[in-house]
Amino acid sequence: LFQQAALFDSLRVGAIAVSPLLAGVLFGLLAVKPQHMAGLLNEMASAVREQHLYVSIAAGIPLQMLEGALGPKARIIRVMPNTPCLVGQGASAFALGANATPAA
Repeated sequence: LFQQAALFDSLRVGAIAVSPLLAGVLFGLLAVKPQHMAGLLNEMASAVREQHLYVSIAAGIPLQMLEGALGPKARIIRVMPNTPCLVGQGASAFALGANATPAA
Protein backbone atom coordinates (compact mmCIF):
# COMPACT_ATOMS: atom_id res chain seq x y z
CA LEU A 1 0.00 0.00 0.00
CA PHE A 2 2.87 2.37 0.79
CA GLN A 3 4.45 1.70 -2.64
CA GLN A 4 1.11 2.40 -4.32
CA ALA A 5 0.71 5.70 -2.48
CA ALA A 6 4.26 6.72 -3.36
CA LEU A 7 3.66 5.87 -7.02
CA PHE A 8 0.39 7.83 -7.11
CA ASP A 9 2.14 10.82 -5.53
CA SER A 10 5.05 10.70 -7.94
CA LEU A 11 2.79 10.44 -11.00
CA ARG A 12 0.16 12.82 -9.61
CA VAL A 13 -2.63 10.32 -10.23
CA GLY A 14 -5.27 8.75 -8.06
CA ALA A 15 -7.58 5.77 -7.97
CA ILE A 16 -11.34 5.65 -7.72
CA ALA A 17 -13.92 2.89 -7.50
CA VAL A 18 -15.21 1.71 -10.88
CA SER A 19 -18.81 0.76 -10.09
CA PRO A 20 -20.06 4.31 -9.22
CA LEU A 21 -18.77 5.53 -12.58
CA LEU A 22 -20.89 3.04 -14.50
CA ALA A 23 -24.19 4.65 -13.50
CA GLY A 24 -23.54 7.58 -15.83
CA VAL A 25 -22.24 5.80 -18.92
CA LEU A 26 -23.66 3.77 -21.78
CA PHE A 27 -20.38 2.50 -23.23
CA GLY A 28 -17.31 1.08 -21.56
CA LEU A 29 -13.96 0.08 -23.05
CA LEU A 30 -12.32 -2.79 -21.18
CA ALA A 31 -8.65 -2.18 -21.87
CA VAL A 32 -6.64 -3.60 -19.00
CA LYS A 33 -3.88 -6.17 -19.00
CA PRO A 34 -5.34 -9.68 -18.97
CA GLN A 35 -4.02 -10.44 -15.48
CA HIS A 36 -6.09 -7.52 -14.12
CA MET A 37 -9.35 -8.33 -15.91
CA ALA A 38 -10.85 -10.62 -13.24
CA GLY A 39 -10.48 -7.95 -10.56
CA LEU A 40 -12.00 -5.28 -12.81
CA LEU A 41 -14.94 -7.50 -13.77
CA ASN A 42 -15.55 -8.37 -10.13
CA GLU A 43 -15.68 -4.69 -9.21
CA MET A 44 -17.98 -3.84 -12.13
CA ALA A 45 -20.45 -6.73 -11.90
CA SER A 46 -22.93 -5.20 -9.46
CA ALA A 47 -23.30 -2.04 -11.56
CA VAL A 48 -23.84 -3.61 -15.01
CA ARG A 49 -27.18 -2.71 -16.63
CA GLU A 50 -28.88 -3.76 -19.89
CA GLN A 51 -28.25 -0.37 -21.50
CA HIS A 52 -24.47 -0.67 -21.03
CA LEU A 53 -22.34 -1.84 -23.94
CA TYR A 54 -18.84 -3.07 -23.15
CA VAL A 55 -16.06 -3.55 -25.68
CA SER A 56 -13.07 -5.60 -24.60
CA ILE A 57 -9.67 -5.38 -26.27
CA ALA A 58 -7.95 -7.50 -23.62
CA ALA A 59 -5.90 -10.27 -25.22
CA GLY A 60 -6.78 -13.83 -24.27
CA ILE A 61 -10.00 -13.01 -22.39
CA PRO A 62 -12.83 -15.03 -23.99
CA LEU A 63 -16.40 -13.80 -24.30
CA GLN A 64 -17.55 -16.59 -22.00
CA MET A 65 -15.42 -15.20 -19.15
CA LEU A 66 -16.68 -11.66 -19.72
CA GLU A 67 -20.32 -12.74 -19.90
CA GLY A 68 -19.98 -15.05 -16.90
CA ALA A 69 -18.49 -12.28 -14.78
CA LEU A 70 -20.78 -9.43 -15.87
CA GLY A 71 -24.04 -11.38 -15.82
CA PRO A 72 -26.70 -12.62 -18.22
CA LYS A 73 -27.85 -9.18 -19.42
CA ALA A 74 -24.42 -7.76 -20.21
CA ARG A 75 -23.92 -6.60 -23.79
CA ILE A 76 -20.31 -7.32 -24.76
CA ILE A 77 -18.22 -7.11 -27.89
CA ARG A 78 -14.73 -8.56 -28.01
CA VAL A 79 -12.32 -6.87 -30.43
CA MET A 80 -8.86 -8.08 -31.29
CA PRO A 81 -6.73 -5.52 -33.13
CA ASN A 82 -3.58 -6.62 -34.93
CA THR A 83 -0.15 -4.98 -34.81
CA PRO A 84 -0.23 -2.71 -37.88
CA CYS A 85 3.26 -1.28 -37.42
CA LEU A 86 4.72 -4.50 -38.81
CA VAL A 87 3.06 -4.09 -42.22
CA GLY A 88 1.86 -0.49 -42.21
CA GLN A 89 -1.82 -1.51 -42.30
CA GLY A 90 -4.30 -2.44 -39.61
CA ALA A 91 -7.38 -4.57 -39.13
CA SER A 92 -9.52 -5.66 -36.20
CA ALA A 93 -11.65 -8.76 -35.79
CA PHE A 94 -14.68 -8.65 -33.50
CA ALA A 95 -17.14 -11.08 -31.96
CA LEU A 96 -20.52 -10.20 -30.50
CA GLY A 97 -21.54 -11.60 -27.15
CA ALA A 98 -24.93 -13.28 -26.70
CA ASN A 99 -26.73 -9.98 -25.93
CA ALA A 100 -24.92 -7.65 -28.32
CA THR A 101 -26.68 -7.08 -31.62
CA PRO A 102 -25.28 -5.70 -34.90
CA ALA A 103 -27.03 -2.44 -34.01
CA ALA A 104 -25.30 -2.75 -30.60
